[in-house]
Amino acid sequence: MSKKEKHDTKQEEKNLQIPHSPGKENRKTNTAKQETTTPKNIPRWFANEHIRGWVLIGTTILLAAFTAWMAWKTHDLANQTAKTIPLLWKADSIANEGLKLSKQNVDSSNVYTRRSIEIAESSLKVNRFSADTIKKFTKMDLRAFIGFAGVDSLIMNIGEPLRIDIKFKNIGKTPAYNVREAGYRVFRKGEPNQFDIDTLKKTFQKCSPIHPGMEPIFTVESIWSPTQKNIADIMDGSWNLYVFKLINYNDVFGDKHFTMVCLKYFPEVRTFIPFPNYNDGN
Repeated sequence: MSKKEKHDTKQEEKNLQIPHSPGKENRKTNTAKQETTTPKNIPRWFANEHIRGWVLIGTTILLAAFTAWMAWKTHDLANQTAKTIPLLWKADSIANEGLKLSKQNVDSSNVYTRRSIEIAESSLKVNRFSADTIKKFTKMDLRAFIGFAGVDSLIMNIGEPLRIDIKFKNIGKTPAYNVREAGYRVFRKGEPNQFDIDTLKKTFQKCSPIHPGMEPIFTVESIWSPTQKNIADIMDGSWNLYVFKLINYNDVFGDKHFTMVCLKYFPEVRTFIPFPNYNDGN
């Protein structure tokens, strides 16, 4: 028999076999389903229901023990918290008392500080006053001071211009700078007035510095020449003859000063003497 014939005979035998009963096929199908629904990563021992029950009981006991331990720790924490709260209240009270004391100390410190500042300001005012006083008296002691020293010479003749030389002196300790001098004569029946002073200030001329102890002579020369009648009126007192001399200057500190002299001719002594008015200086 050839190989082909043998293969055909086997195929016919398979086709003639009796089919299996439905019960066995169902059991095989259920077994296959159980095998397909059971996860492959679960151990084989856990698949046993008896063992799985004991595992669940043990897990439950462990969870119960852990829950009891947590309850005990929570109770202990609650007790500690209950003990801590009074301490916190006490600490808060102490902090409030400390804050009150700090505020009192700050207030006291502020009062002391304000008082100290007031004392310092008063001392500063006193020191400033003392410094200003010292500065003032130092300037007064060291400054230049130009004063009237007398009439040096006088020319008053009929028909000749009036001429009078007036001597001044620096009686201070330092030079007088920026010196300017002005002169003016007044011949009238009454006394000098403000118009004469204003006219005097328009005749300023610059001069050299005047050092301490120097006695410069400043001349007042008038283009007016007295007549015989003018001389007679001056001698009998019906007319008055005045001479002004004004000197402006600065001291070494830069402060401005002036010396003004008003002289009147007195026939009794035949010379010029300072008139009570319009003699001034600083």
